[in-house]
Amino acid sequence: ILDELVHDTAQEVGMCVLNEIADPAGQESHLSAIEAAASEINNGGFERQIEYLLQAGVAKLAIEEAIRTGRSDQL
Repeated sequence: ILDELVHDTAQEVGMCVLNEIADPAGQESHLSAIEAAASEINNGGFERQIEYLLQAGVAKLAIEEAIRTGRSDQL
């Protein structure tokens, strides 16, 4: 249920660094690393997802809404 929210959050967190990378290959490498990290978090299970989202600053209410509705696109 939280997979998409984890990926969206990881991308948001990583964007500030991405904008500082001038080399397209470096940008692609950075994006790949973000996706790999998000996948690892998702593979860690529900508790790991919650822990990551809270540490990344996602509001508890937003997480609860994503769980309740199964959607993260409204956050």
